Amino acid sequence: VICLVIPVNIATILGSFYYPTILSSVGRASAEVDQNILIYIRAGKDSVKEIDYLKSMYGTIADGFLLFDLTNDDFYFREFENVGIPYICVGKIHGLEDYHYIATDHEKALVESVNHLAALGHRKIAFIREKGASVVPRMRHQGYKTAMEENELAIDPRYVAVPHLNPDERECSEAIEGLLG
Repeated sequence: VICLVIPVNIATILGSFYYPTILSSVGRASAEVDQNILIYIRAGKDSVKEIDYLKSMYGTIADGFLLFDLTNDDFYFREFENVGIPYICVGKIHGLEDYHYIATDHEKALVESVNHLAALGHRKIAFIREKGASVVPRMRHQGYKTAMEENELAIDPRYVAVPHLNPDERECSEAIEGLLG
């Protein structure tokens, strides 16, 4: 059994585009290797208690863990390393290298995107940033800022929208309309 550790409530999972895609992909991959999936949603109130509970699951319920949406102070994986529990972090914590993770380079993707738009002559480049402290939105925002500075483009606060965590289609449309004025 592979345990997915997700730091959000179930409404956020069902209301996002990200988690259904991930769950579907992990489900297909686990079926290919004859594994089951268990989803653990962190409450976030007592991380020591949660870490102890997750560690107690190893060997009885779970064979390993996939940890999602880590922030810079989420060190669940260090506890797993200390006791030899297999894990993979989905997403990279900026500045850390010595742990097991898989990640897309979101910062580089935004740098390349902004560079492309700037090369086409665009000067007013907007950015819709997800609210939250997880690695992905922070790295995307950093890539946007880096590329804007490299291209000597001003970052106008009116062109940076931050809807709430996991915005739905309506909220994204509203953010875009707000940016377009």
